Amino acid sequence: MSRIGLLLAGGLVLPGLTACGSGNTPTPSTAGVTSSPPAGAAASAGVTASAGVTEDTVVPLVERCRTPELKADLEYQSIIGSGVVASMLMLTNKSSRTCTVYGWAGLGLQDAAGQSIPATTVRKAYPGAATKIVLKPGRTAFFGMKWTAGPQCTLAGGMVLTPPNETTQLTVNMQGFGSTERLRVCGRQITIGSLQPSSQGVNFSS
Repeated sequence: MSRIGLLLAGGLVLPGLTACGSGNTPTPSTAGVTSSPPAGAAASAGVTASAGVTEDTVVPLVERCRTPELKADLEYQSIIGSGVVASMLMLTNKSSRTCTVYGWAGLGLQDAAGQSIPATTVRKAYPGAATKIVLKPGRTAFFGMKWTAGPQCTLAGGMVLTPPNETTQLTVNMQGFGSTERLRVCGRQITIGSLQPSSQGVNFSS
């Protein structure tokens, strides 16, 4: 018997040789192993899959509302104690496009001749934190206002409003202020709440 035969008989297989007639095909050392993509590609693919983002679920960026696209209406609500006047301001999208508002508006007082009166605006997160509001054409955002009125205080002939993140103003339409005493602003100070998508709860109660 040859040396190779002796080795086979003893259960040893030489490299490059297979047992004849066994019906078994040798398994390459790489069989069953899936090649992995580069670490960066795998991580990127994992994020996309877990997020489940598709073109149908992507929300397009909506720009903020510009001053000429808005109108402001101030509506008298009530006297809530110690001469404090509560009112509600409505900021309406009068344009043909959808836009957003967020945070607080700026307010200014005017005298009967339309001249600016120096005043202070105090911002409060009332009735809650500010939220970004999407205003479709014709839709309105709301916030509450209050100031202390008194016979010896500054008489406001009107108000102007600067929308959030804007630098130009628009005139506020005054509604329900039949008595001029309600427009006498003591200390020239107005407190305003944050813009909200609903009028519910925006009126100051104290």
